[in-house]
Amino acid sequence: MTMSAATDALNTWLHRQVRRVRSARFMALFAGGTLVVALALACLAWLPIAWLPSADTLLGFGFSFVVAFILLSYWLRPTPTGLLNQLEAQRRVAAPQIAALRLAQGGQALGSESAATLAKEHALAGLPPHPDLGPLTRSPLRATGYLLVAALMVAGPAAWQISQRLPQLDTALSAEAETADQPILAQVSNLDITLEYPGYLQRENLLLKGSDGDLELPAGTRVKLRAQPETPGKTQQAAVLLEGHRVGLTVHPDGLVEGEFLVRRSGYYRLALTVNDQELVEVKGHRLSVIPDQPPKVERLFPKERVELDTPGQVEYLFTADDDHGLKGVFLVYRLEGEADEQRRPLGLQEERLPSGALASRLRRRGTLDLGTLGMNPGDVLHWCIEVEDNNDVTGPGKGRSAWHEIRIFDPSGREEELLDRLEAYLGRLVDTLAQLLPRKMSPKEWSENFRTELRRGQPLVKDLADRRLDLDSFSRALKETLKRLTKAQAGYAAGRRSHEAMEDRLERDLLYLDDLLSKRRLQQISDYQRQLAEERKALAKMMASYRDSPDDPELKERILGSIQSMRRRLEKLAARMAKLQRKVGRQHLNADAMREKNLGGELDRLEDLVRAGKVEEAMDALKAMSESLTELNKQVDEAGKQFGGKEWRELKEKADEVKQELAWLKDNQERARSRLSQVRKAQDQRRLETMGNELKVWRKGLQDKLSEARGALEQIPNESSWMKDLKEQAQQRLNEADDSLAADALPEAEKATKAAQDAISRLDWALDNMNNAKEKRRALGQKNKATRLTKEVNEELQRVLQQNSQPSRAERQAMEQIAGSQKEIGKRMDRLAGKMAELNQMAPVVGDESREALDQARGASGKAGQRLRQHQSMQADGHQGEVLKALDQLSEQLEASGGGGQGSGMMNPFGNKGAGGQGGKPGGSDGPKGSRDRVEIPKGEGFEVPGAWREEILEAWREGAPGDHKESVNEYYEELVR
Repeated sequence: MTMSAATDALNTWLHRQVRRVRSARFMALFAGGTLVVALALACLAWLPIAWLPSADTLLGFGFSFVVAFILLSYWLRPTPTGLLNQLEAQRRVAAPQIAALRLAQGGQALGSESAATLAKEHALAGLPPHPDLGPLTRSPLRATGYLLVAALMVAGPAAWQISQRLPQLDTALSAEAETADQPILAQVSNLDITLEYPGYLQRENLLLKGSDGDLELPAGTRVKLRAQPETPGKTQQAAVLLEGHRVGLTVHPDGLVEGEFLVRRSGYYRLALTVNDQELVEVKGHRLSVIPDQPPKVERLFPKERVELDTPGQVEYLFTADDDHGLKGVFLVYRLEGEADEQRRPLGLQEERLPSGALASRLRRRGTLDLGTLGMNPGDVLHWCIEVEDNNDVTGPGKGRSAWHEIRIFDPSGREEELLDRLEAYLGRLVDTLAQLLPRKMSPKEWSENFRTELRRGQPLVKDLADRRLDLDSFSRALKETLKRLTKAQAGYAAGRRSHEAMEDRLERDLLYLDDLLSKRRLQQISDYQRQLAEERKALAKMMASYRDSPDDPELKERILGSIQSMRRRLEKLAARMAKLQRKVGRQHLNADAMREKNLGGELDRLEDLVRAGKVEEAMDALKAMSESLTELNKQVDEAGKQFGGKEWRELKEKADEVKQELAWLKDNQERARSRLSQVRKAQDQRRLETMGNELKVWRKGLQDKLSEARGALEQIPNESSWMKDLKEQAQQRLNEADDSLAADALPEAEKATKAAQDAISRLDWALDNMNNAKEKRRALGQKNKATRLTKEVNEELQRVLQQNSQPSRAERQAMEQIAGSQKEIGKRMDRLAGKMAELNQMAPVVGDESREALDQARGASGKAGQRLRQHQSMQADGHQGEVLKALDQLSEQLEASGGGGQGSGMMNPFGNKGAGGQGGKPGGSDGPKGSRDRVEIPKGEGFEVPGAWREEILEAWREGAPGDHKESVNEYYEELVR
């Protein structure tokens, strides 16, 4: 190879590498430019339009960018010499090859020409066509990738945003172009602005001297401005350009510009002046920022949880409302479940004003919802909230609502139907377990384990059936007793202590009794349906009589047809229930075919046709015939309810009759024993009074005066709640009883009454602790302590007198010993009664725990009475005898209510159920009637108490005013305090 050929080859290789480096750097530079363009697009996409530069500015930036790109490309271009230096520094090419490349570039050779040629040929042979240039190409290419990815991430969203803003950008550019064509107005000086706020804000006007024109203000504000133009020449006209509108201004002879405009929304306004017949407009406008009026905030403080009432009574509520300016109206918004439209009622708190005349911006109010006036009935659900309107009369009143709340009215018939269906389903599951027991294929332990699980599932049903708002106590008692005895029976069966036959017999008898009890209640339900049907029939008869007098009344005719449709639905329900129940109770008790034979549905159809045809007299005759058929059917169902179960449970009735006879003997003999003891006590009382002699009247008068003073002290305690009032009445009643006993010289009874009065007064402590007014609380506590002290003094005095004259005579001791013998015999007969009740309960689960407890109380009281009689303590013995009679009366009433003991010919119900009783202890406590209420009241306490008295005191002090120069400051203080 010649010298020139080797040189050309080396130069070609070197220039090829230069191009590679130049391409890599150019790609990186191009990617950087792309990122700059993407960032420019992002500015166009997201910067506010007002901040964007003009088109000329954008063109200037673009030209500068192109020039910078060209200069940077020229500056970053690689040269062969520079590339050789970098290759040598990075040792990408061997030193001989570097030397040969430098020779090819014109470097001076140190040897001969032939040696230089050989060196070039040797270097050319060792050079690869595409060597690895390392960071010279890799770094620019890596930067290219990063920059392109960043540009894509920025350009994609920016392009989408620009497409959305194109109309706005076009409008802005057009406006800018128009503005650019207008001459620039010189800055005005002495720009004074007066803001006249809308009336609902209740704020005084605000003067802004030397303003820059930018305003932040509420909608509806009237802006009055005064300005002095600084343009040469005389100003002929002036106007404000506002949101596409032109509002004229007044130009005074001295050149002062004055006028006003109304602000409704945010935007810009510009001043336009006509000088020398040419209009000059401000290029940069003044910003208007409208502050939105926030709607009121409403919070319901009470009630928080869902409310369920027994009857459509009253529910107290407490709410707070807060607005940024003023509150104008408060409304109740409600909707009954099932209705589509909301209803709205004012709550009588409209436009409450402060003494200064300003509307209040804060409310804390309580009120009462009368559910009856809202049209609620049992089973209805009310959804309601509090709506508050502010006084904004510019953009319309803002409305705020509290969270929605739910009030339910308890539906006894629906709840009873639900529970009886659950009981029927549960009895079906127990029958299934009986079916598993009969084949004797399961071991006693395995069957008992499954049966025990099923029994536990019945406990919630027992609790639900015990709801005192329902008349299902007999079912709760029977099921509870059944579960208890079956649990005991299955435990004995699993342990081998009870035979298979005994387990079957126990389970069969109990399930049969529960099923018959359920069927009897179903008969009562049918009777209830018929009574409701009879009421509808009577109402229909009245409407028919009115229709006969005015047959042309279309509204009355429609009401009659609606009543007929209601009766038809009730008849269909009645027929379905009778057909279902007939399979259980038998045709001898209930004949559902009788209803079909009487064709009551057909009679209703005929009645409807007659009414539509206007044949009033014939319709009245048809209604009369249908009434006779329904009356006959009612008698059949009522008789079925009375007779049902009497034959199957005859032995149970007979055993109950024995219990009743035993009870009658016990009550009769206990009353005789107490009567004899009463004679002894009368003799003791007479002897005690004779001992006191002439001092009796004075002594009695002193005690009665103390009781009267105690009653007066109780009267001084304010009735802050119904609970406080009830407790005071109980204490007053006991004090009156003590007074009456003293007047009758019945000292033991007076002592007992004063002791009861002490207990009643002590129960006032809880109610007094919940009083909020500290001053009233201290006064009431002092009166309560006074009543307690006086009552205690009377009680101690009575005890002293009774103890001094407590020794009975010999005849009285002998009489009490004889009565003690009778009391012992009564105790033995009570043991006998307990055995009979146990036998009765073995036949069916009819005796409840409460009945057994009543008998145990009677037995215990009888034993104590005998003990006191033997100790010659007549007063204490008389009290225990009274307890015996009370327990026996309770047991007798329970037996009578069950239908047992010779009552009627039907099956008897379980007895021994606790009545609702009186409420004791704290309100809502365990002694009160659980779940029974028709009114919901706000609890006492700081969290719920409305500071009404505190507020009134502040308002009264405000009305009195303040002397001196501080009246305005004092008014501001009071207004903020109340608001």
